[in-house]
Amino acid sequence: MPKMDGFEATRRIKGIDSLKDLPIIALTAHAIKGDREKCLSAGMNDYITKPINSEEFYKTLMKWIKPKKMMTSTSEDFIKVSGDEIIELPTKIEGIDIDKALKRMEENKKMYLNLLRIFLKEYENEINRIKQLHDDNDVSSLTRIVHSLKGDAGTIGAFNLQKQAETIEKTIKAGGYIADTIAETTSELQIVLNSIKKLLKTIDMGAQAHITQVPDKNIEDITHHINRLYKMLNEGNFAAKDLFEELKVHISNISQIKGDLTQLEEKIYSFDMDGAINVLCNIADKLQIRGIG
Repeated sequence: MPKMDGFEATRRIKGIDSLKDLPIIALTAHAIKGDREKCLSAGMNDYITKPINSEEFYKTLMKWIKPKKMMTSTSEDFIKVSGDEIIELPTKIEGIDIDKALKRMEENKKMYLNLLRIFLKEYENEINRIKQLHDDNDVSSLTRIVHSLKGDAGTIGAFNLQKQAETIEKTIKAGGYIADTIAETTSELQIVLNSIKKLLKTIDMGAQAHITQVPDKNIEDITHHINRLYKMLNEGNFAAKDLFEELKVHISNISQIKGDLTQLEEKIYSFDMDGAINVLCNIADKLQIRGIG
């Protein structure tokens, strides 16, 4: 963080009487020896490393978060959307080990593709910025962006890029020369971005071909799905992702909402439920669906 690291933030939070029992879980890019002890001594309750293993992630959360009440959603709110089976992904593309990344996500291809889209959006314009920060000797800003890149690259399976970003981070801390590593890292980042663009283009073309085979849904059915999705987003129900995928199959070929649908997908997969509700309302308005909620 720009002005305060996680250790100091934790100490200050725990120093507030009303928050002293609030569970704080560290999330770091690497399981470096001694990191766990530093986190616990600062007052954190537990420790998770990236790339995130979903099973370990939820096990850790369940240790510390006790729900106030069980969610009262109906069984139809937890639809298991078929579709992963028709998404065919290569095991590797240039710069990215897809197979290894998917194993860490329990083979959730939809989630992985959305993470690729988020990565592309986050870093598509960062190559020049990284170079400029180095030229300007803005060490603080460069360290922050490289640290984020290290974790994000590991999550999508871009392990060579992750190692290069880590090398920059370590070299900066040691006060060493990083010009050559900056050049190598930005070059590798460009390779990864190009590979993602090519893969997503192929996937999207295949999805569009599949959509043309789906019968048109009438407005009553679409309204029903949108209302259910609104309810789930309002509850903070993670199963909203599954319902969104089902809805997307039936409305993604409607030209006037394509941009909104992309925004909605990004909001849902980044757990911005309030933002997702706003976008969903925009979609409903464009489809002339009134009174959702």
